[in-house]
Amino acid sequence: MYTLAAVVHGVCLAVIAASSTDDGIFFNGGKGRAKCLVHRCCDGNSFTPNTYDSSNVIDQIFANAKVLVGCSVSLWFVFWSIRRGSEVDEKLDSTAQLTRWAVVVFGYLAGSVPGPRFAIFKVIVLLLGLAFLCWPNFAYHLTNLFRRRNDAPQNSP
Repeated sequence: MYTLAAVVHGVCLAVIAASSTDDGIFFNGGKGRAKCLVHRCCDGNSFTPNTYDSSNVIDQIFANAKVLVGCSVSLWFVFWSIRRGSEVDEKLDSTAQLTRWAVVVFGYLAGSVPGPRFAIFKVIVLLLGLAFLCWPNFAYHLTNLFRRRNDAPQNSP
């Protein structure tokens, strides 16, 4: 039951991030402090929305990513307990760890871009980043897939 609630929470985060307004992900029409629209866990991470312009976009991306990471901690913890209890984690080498964290960082930063443009792309990359955060075996399998392709015998004439 907790797993289903965690997955719904993650999808809601991604959809809201993709459909965010110029005020960022969390807004209330510009009146007072903004609150997370998804879940109560984010109430402590609310911030006052501000109008963005080209000089403020980077700051807004990092503010949005910070809130998304804060809201994702509960989701990560649920999956961590499942992985730990069932002992399904593969040992990640340095390449797999780099792959995992690169996908997570890219997913959260790309999903945190303010505004409704590229909504589908933002949902997909944010969910991908969330998946790699919550289930590191994705990085293990992705890295091994590329290793097998590089180690495949070359047909030379």
